[in-house]
Amino acid sequence: MEVQPTDPFAELVLHVLAHIEAPGPLDLHDPRYVEWAAARTPEMSRMRAQPDAELLAGAWCEPDAAIVQRWIDLHFDLASFVRTKERALADLGPEDVEDPGLLERLQGLSPLFTELFHAQLGLVVHWFAGLHAVHIAPALASAAVAVADHAEAAVELAPTLGDARIELAWALGPHARASRQRIVVGAPASWNDLDPPTAVVLALHGDALRHAQAQDPVRAQWAALRQVCKTLARGSIATAALREAHLRWLAALDLAPVTRVLVGAGEISAADADALFEWPTERADVLRRLA
Repeated sequence: MEVQPTDPFAELVLHVLAHIEAPGPLDLHDPRYVEWAAARTPEMSRMRAQPDAELLAGAWCEPDAAIVQRWIDLHFDLASFVRTKERALADLGPEDVEDPGLLERLQGLSPLFTELFHAQLGLVVHWFAGLHAVHIAPALASAAVAVADHAEAAVELAPTLGDARIELAWALGPHARASRQRIVVGAPASWNDLDPPTAVVLALHGDALRHAQAQDPVRAQWAALRQVCKTLARGSIATAALREAHLRWLAALDLAPVTRVLVGAGEISAADADALFEWPTERADVLRRLA
């Protein structure tokens, strides 16, 4: 298992997504990160990111959220993105990106959002490059070492993590996003109160997302939440810190967007949803019961 910082382009995408108040279960907006970034790049935040974030929120299409969040895989460095930023997303071809299939899917979404988002990335990229070099990259390098020290215990619980590439993202906060290539998780940071064991719990969640059978992202998130509860219940003394971190993370998680969808579809009862909110420290037990 490899633990490393994610690439600067992924950080750029997550930086912009953290500014957008997008309703739904896949929302990555975090005012704590917005405040942290604004304090270090006031010109970028005042002149670019926040006003345009309001436009992007207005154009947001909730059903497209899962594919939009895969935008992090479109390029693997800032230089390759910069070569495309003056052109419309619709004008890019397979030779311009790392994942042509992803580009095709993004070009099939509403251009009102995707072209705004592509333009926003281009507007802030030079400011963001400085923020990344001075503040984010050094912090991620230190965090990767600390997380790696705790990660081996997780392989005891989830052997499929053994060959995974875990990437730490500064702007992702208490979330995990997974693809075939990598598991991207929020890094322990001064603004989010995460610690290294919690980052490893996020990696377990990301691994569960990779193996979830559900195609729908809400159901995949729900399946992953339940799977991690079952996985950690099998833990030994060596994984006690992970179990404690999991309970803290789970208690702080905003489950309302997911449970609202599931209750509306009749997949869980209103009583079960209420139990998750009334006893946040007992959520692991409730989720195991619902597994």
